[in-house]
Amino acid sequence: MYETIFRLCFDRYEGRLAGGQKANNKLDLERVANVLSLRGQVAHNVASLVIPCEVDLLVSTPRGGDWLTKDMAQILGVEYLLLNKDEDKNFTYFSGGAERVASSEKLVIVDDLMNRRTNTNKVLALPGMAERAAAAVAIFDRNPDMKSALPISQHAWFEEYIAEELPDSDPHWGFLS
Repeated sequence: MYETIFRLCFDRYEGRLAGGQKANNKLDLERVANVLSLRGQVAHNVASLVIPCEVDLLVSTPRGGDWLTKDMAQILGVEYLLLNKDEDKNFTYFSGGAERVASSEKLVIVDDLMNRRTNTNKVLALPGMAERAAAAVAIFDRNPDMKSALPISQHAWFEEYIAEELPDSDPHWGFLS
């Protein structure tokens, strides 16, 4: 499954990742959402990481985790909350979101990809979020050594360090078709 996802989602990229760091590669895990057979398998596997947390709410990092959060909520039979990302890349609650978090006992933050934990930290900074967050989960963690950047546990289906800037000789480039 790792190879299937990596071949589908890994690509050359010239730009900056969510944390602002320059990169020459990217894992575009939103591509998984367009492959229905793969989407279901991914959602079930990431949902299995949440079961031990016994949560009543899944919270998506804006855009990146939206499809995954919705699918996981259906699998787990819990509610979900989507967040807004404004033009300045700040995260905010949609109407009623703060109240839903306040009424939650325990929640998990869902993202498709973790790297430097920038987006997860933005979610945790929202009022009421850090007090109720049990964990953060993702499909892929490309920088597992950054786990200390968050005050909550983190789990990913796949964990592998992948530098933001890979040399041309790096074996990851072999996944490109």
